[in-house]
Amino acid sequence: MVKGIGGLGFLDKRHCEKTSFITAGAFAGLIYFGYLALVQNSFPTFQFPFIQEPITWLLLFAVIFVGGYGGVIFYRYTNKKCLACKETLMFWNASA
Repeated sequence: MVKGIGGLGFLDKRHCEKTSFITAGAFAGLIYFGYLALVQNSFPTFQFPFIQEPITWLLLFAVIFVGGYGGVIFYRYTNKKCLACKETLMFWNASA
């Protein structure tokens, strides 16, 4: 569990495994849509109703990946775990 956030109660029940799962899924999406972009030169897009321009799936998964990996680092920092360890880099294999 995340400790010592200082008033952000909605993050207190976030486990590292849940954040790691989101990050791993976003990493898989980045690989797939990166393949489409580089090899097939295809950029699938979608449209939010409140944003005028279409957004690529590659950009969406990149934002989710950065946010999820930031969550893994934040979790390890608040629980005073090693940030320079290989478990931080290989988040899917890290123990909570």
